[in-house]
Parts: sequence; structure tokens; C-alpha cells
Amino acid sequence: MLRLGITASKGLPWTGVRNGAFTGFEVELAERFAASLGRPLELVDLDVSGQIAALASGRIEAIACLLVMTEERRKRVAFSDELIAFVACVVTRQDRIAGSAPAAAAAPGPEAGLPLGERIRANLVDEGRYRLILEGLFVTCVISVLATLFGTIFGGVVCAGRMSSRLLLRQVAAVYIWCLRGVPVLVVLMIIYYVVFASFHVSPILVAAVAFGLNAAAYIAEMLRSAIQSVDRGQLEAGVAGGFTRAQAFRLIVLPQALRQVLPVYKGEVISLFKMTSVVGYIAVQDITKAGDIIRSRTFDAFIPLLVTAAIYLVLAWLIAWALERVELRVTPPHQRQSTGVAPCLRCAGCRRASGTSRSSRALIARSARARSFR
Repeated sequence: MLRLGITASKGLPWTGVRNGAFTGFEVELAERFAASLGRPLELVDLDVSGQIAALASGRIEAIACLLVMTEERRKRVAFSDELIAFVACVVTRQDRIAGSAPAAAAAPGPEAGLPLGERIRANLVDEGRYRLILEGLFVTCVISVLATLFGTIFGGVVCAGRMSSRLLLRQVAAVYIWCLRGVPVLVVLMIIYYVVFASFHVSPILVAAVAFGLNAAAYIAEMLRSAIQSVDRGQLEAGVAGGFTRAQAFRLIVLPQALRQVLPVYKGEVISLFKMTSVVGYIAVQDITKAGDIIRSRTFDAFIPLLVTAAIYLVLAWLIAWALERVELRVTPPHQRQSTGVAPCLRCAGCRRASGTSRSSRALIARSARARSFR
């Protein structure tokens, strides 16, 4: 298999996407090159800035990207013979050339542009470009779900190390949190892809999920630690005195209260993680943002692709927030939903009684519940 790097967002005639397949001058050149070697071809869509890094790390074997030859690049890349010699020029509007403004103002030409319906059709319907959006949506959802699961589980492990009685575990967890919270997630993503997994042919989607999960784990660990420490330690000791083991007392008494405390901030972290996945295009993953870039390079219309991308992110972020609010509603006792700001479900008798009482009665119920929880 011959792995060649291309940049689909460059646009035709060089490289583009038509009917879900790569096409253009560079693609045809890569196909001829692979055929001359007698090897099957695999095209890897990478950003121009990541082509040489992927070549140096072994992710790809060659680049079909019309790179500009410089002395610095010659030291790391074996360039082929020159294919095209470009001539630079300056392009401007006719009415902005000195001396031509009065004539242009006297005889204005027709206005350029297409109706909104035509622009939507050109960006989403023609050549089946909507399929790029759907494929990118699926990839974004897969990365977000995997990263959230991994980040939550590993964040719990880091939190356990952060609260361990062993000094070494506490220091290792503290250093991990300090490093991951101080390094931008894009840098973490590229380090894991181009350095850690450089010699392994791992799916970029899995690499992205690991990178985002590691970054989220640092924040989730601190959220969990703060929530656990907010629960009165006397409750754990009372559980042990009542016959529970420390593990049982933590699982049955402390952890449920800590989860209720951490869910509001955890919701914000999950939404932030979902939005951070928009940078996975740097490691050859076609997500929603990358699909919009490819469409924009093909139609030269930035408004519709960006508007569709923003709308999808907005709707999915709202769905994530709604789902986590339902979880928060399920884990919050009925008598605490008014005081914590969680809307009552009005399905169970406890919620109906709490919603139908006066403010002073609800305060009395909350105080009684707190008194019972400390017994």
C-alpha cells in the first residue's frame, strides 16, 4: 500500500472532492505514480502544514501537494522535478485602478452573486456534498463519545491518585494534571499522532479520542476531587461506624452526593470537549469542520458551509446539555430539586408535593432532609 498525502481543501484543479471521491491534477498524478510502482494507492487528506511532519514520522510515504521548494525543506524532503512554474500577479477590481473610478461609477455593471436557494443547492446538493457533512457528523460524534468515556474513566483514576495516601501517586497525578491543563489540546493531539503513535498504524479517529480523553481527564479529575472533598468527612466516618467498610461507605454515601455536585460543571466540560474536536482535521480526520472546508474550497462560498457547520455544533451542544440535565434530574432527590435549580419532573408524588408547597414549606423540607442525611 502506497500512502500519499494530499490536501483536499486546496480545491480544483489541484485537489478536490467530487461525488465523495478525491479528484484533481494531484490525484491523477498520484494514481499514475502508484500504477508505475505496481502498488495500491491510499490517499491521506492532511493540512498543508502537517504534510512534512507526517512524512518525517512515517505516516505517509510521499506528498502530492505541490509544495514550494525552499532550502530548509530540501534538507528534509527529496523533491521531484519541477512540475509547474508559477508567476505571481496582483488582481484587483477595475474601479480601484487609478484613473478608472469615474468611468466605473458612470457605467456600473451587473451585480454578482446567486440567490440564497441557488447557493444552498450549490453547497449542499450538487455532487452530493451533503454526504460530506453527514460523514463528518458521524466522525465527530464517534470521537466525542469515545473521548468522553475514556476521559471520564481515566479522570476517575487520576482523581484516585490525586487523593491517595501515597505521596508518589499524589505527585504523579498532580504533575499529569499540571501538564495537560497547561498544554493546548491541539499540541497534545499532534504530539500523540506524530510522535507517540508515529511508528504504529493506528486509526486517526482512535488517536483523536485518546488525545481529547487525556486532556479532559485532567479537568474531570479536579472536578471529582473538589466534589468529593465538599462532602462532610463525618458522613464517611459515620458510615464506617455503622458497619460499612470504607469502600462501601464511599460508594453508598459519599459518591452519590459528589456526583450531584459535579454534574453541572461536568456538563460544561463535555460540551467543551465536543467543540474542541473541530481541530481533528490537522491529523487527517474529516469531521464537520473539515467537511465544511472542503465544500468551501470547491464552491468558493464561505457563508453557507460555515453557517451549516455552526448550526450543527449548536444543535448538538444543546442536545448534550439536555441529556446531561436529564441525568442530573434523575440523580437529584425530589426534595432538593427546587433548591439546586433543577426543574421538577412532576411525575412522582414527591415532586408534585414539593412543587405545590409554599416557599417556606420547601425550605423546611430541605432542612429536614439535610438533618436526616447527617444522622
